[in-house]
Amino acid sequence: MDETAIHKQLDSDSSAVKFVGYIDVGVDVDDKAGLPVVNKALVFMVVSLTESSKITVGYFLTARLHGAKHANLLNCVSRNCT
Repeated sequence: MDETAIHKQLDSDSSAVKFVGYIDVGVDVDDKAGLPVVNKALVFMVVSLTESSKITVGYFLTARLHGAKHANLLNCVSRNCT
């Protein structure tokens, strides 16, 4: 698991008539206006024990995410990878 800061920006997608840049943790929300704008990417990777390779298995676009929510996302990813 690695968390990295990304540029905070809200853009409009004219083809879909919507704004993009809000948080996305895998749950579809109809009214995104109340959601915070993304400023971090939380990336989950599987790392090889015998070779120098790693594979991204999922990522979440977040803002202000703390301990318990990190643990919840980790549990979701680990359940789906086994």
